[in-house]
Amino acid sequence: MSTWTKWFSRNLTSNSLFRKNHTIFLLFLCFGILSGCGMGTSSSWLQPSSPLLAKKIQRYPKSADTYIELAQKSESPEKEKYQLDAVGRLIQDDSLSRAEELLQQIQTTHLPVELTNQKLLLKSKIELANSKPEQALSTLGDIQQVNTLTEEQNFDYHSTLADAYAKQGNYFYSIQQRIKLEPLIHDPNLTTSNQQQIWQTLSEISPEQLHSLELETNQKELKGWVQLASLVKEKSDQPSALKTGIKEWMSRYPEHPATPIAQYTLSRIENVHSIEANKIALLVPLNGPLSLPGKAVRDGFIAAAKNAGKGEDKVQTYDTSTGDIKTLYQQAVQNGAEVIVGPLDKNKVQTLADDSNLVTVPTLALNYSAPARLPNNLYEIGISPQDEAAQVAAKASQQGYKNAIVIAPSGAWGQGIAETFADQWKKQGGRIADRMAYSPKQNFTKPIKQLLHAYNGKGRGKSARGGSRHDVDMVFLVATPSVARQVVPLFKFYYAGNIPIYATSLVYNGTPEPALDRDLNGVIFCDMPWVFEDGGNLEKNYEQTSPQWPSALNRYTRLYALGFDAFNLSQQLTRLDTSPELGISAHTGKLYANADHRVSRQLQWAKFQNGTPEIIS
Repeated sequence: MSTWTKWFSRNLTSNSLFRKNHTIFLLFLCFGILSGCGMGTSSSWLQPSSPLLAKKIQRYPKSADTYIELAQKSESPEKEKYQLDAVGRLIQDDSLSRAEELLQQIQTTHLPVELTNQKLLLKSKIELANSKPEQALSTLGDIQQVNTLTEEQNFDYHSTLADAYAKQGNYFYSIQQRIKLEPLIHDPNLTTSNQQQIWQTLSEISPEQLHSLELETNQKELKGWVQLASLVKEKSDQPSALKTGIKEWMSRYPEHPATPIAQYTLSRIENVHSIEANKIALLVPLNGPLSLPGKAVRDGFIAAAKNAGKGEDKVQTYDTSTGDIKTLYQQAVQNGAEVIVGPLDKNKVQTLADDSNLVTVPTLALNYSAPARLPNNLYEIGISPQDEAAQVAAKASQQGYKNAIVIAPSGAWGQGIAETFADQWKKQGGRIADRMAYSPKQNFTKPIKQLLHAYNGKGRGKSARGGSRHDVDMVFLVATPSVARQVVPLFKFYYAGNIPIYATSLVYNGTPEPALDRDLNGVIFCDMPWVFEDGGNLEKNYEQTSPQWPSALNRYTRLYALGFDAFNLSQQLTRLDTSPELGISAHTGKLYANADHRVSRQLQWAKFQNGTPEIIS
């Protein structure tokens, strides 16, 4: 059972997670200037995913080698059946390259249609696991006489279709396939997983699209799913109305498969109340070494308040660069603050976390404290480089890569990010083939040459090409644009340009520079949606709040986005508390709350093409 499934099932009938107090969630941006090494969290268990449901079934009990031996001793068509079983076991073991190689050797042209279809189903699974949904759909379209598929084949057919459509962004078709899949599942855990994936897929559909879908469909089960998703999205910041709406939904659909989700949502909102803060205290540094980050957060916060029709008189800012944080916090409470946002400094956040008697009002801090149980009114979210590293590991693993080179700055900050990646990579079955710790001012030619085992030859000669290593299939790079522009071309120079390079948001300064970034073509990285939004509107927001900010736009744009989201979250916190699995789409990412008082964000992915980041799925 997945971690998400365990958490979902455990909390379905429990109210232990819910507080009578208003709930607030903390935002944090862990740049080196704010927190040194920072503290990574692993909240990816709550982020949406589209795993191959069929892979969860241990359908092939024998090893692949055993099936191959049985095939060698058998005659056709039993021989091909054992070979196909071997391919199935290899897919089950995530040995995709070997599975694809063996599958290509199996000839089923003159065999029963059942075996021909089995080969196509296995082929589609491999294609989907290699992130080729279009090819998978095409292969599934070649299946003959779908109505004659065995029950197992029918299960694989609909589950693979569902995942392929989801990866394409065709959420409606994906949900339809999962509904068809429901009666074919006989394992309660897999039933729960399938329902969760329907729910998560619905979370990707806008309220407007959900409304259109509800009007267009005549399928009662699909209509029930859509109506529940619409209800939760529209009323999640109104607990009383949501509670009433869910009860009405349950009376209309008494035996609907989504009933457990409805019951779960009801349990979460039992003691949650709406919050409409008229007085908000913002605690950020306005002087000293953190003044520019603090002002960026402040300006984003004020811009969001104005955008929501709230005047600046609703927000009172306190400068945390001077004075004791406890004193400032108490002063804000005495002045009538109903919600407190901040502080930004890691040590000051730790001070609040260590004093359960101090945090008396909902508090949205902007950094992490050390792992521990937090006061009831204190919540945390990590949007740190460590979180990005974990998402890179997950993304690359989903693409089927297994052997990684890690390149990161020497020192605690860079190596902390590298270790987070390595830990997540190993958990997902990956291997660290090599590492390189660098100084930003060094010459990279010799270290990269040694890293790629291109020892012989002085240039691009045959010996240099022959010496390049072939035991790696991806690179994790932690580097600024200036460093990356030196490193990436060297991979191409030493004939390793075919190895995909993944990076954190550090690789992009936030403004397109095609002439300089052509050297980064092919590099894949994750970043907050804000960075990829319309630059003209971004600059306009800055100019409206503080005329001096356009000059510092590149460096602090992500902190500005943090401030913008911090205000919006402070106004709609019950959405995170009542339906954490649906998330909130924000400028810093799609935000999800877990049971440990922390919120994670799902980032956007981009790839440098012609020197400019292009959004990829």
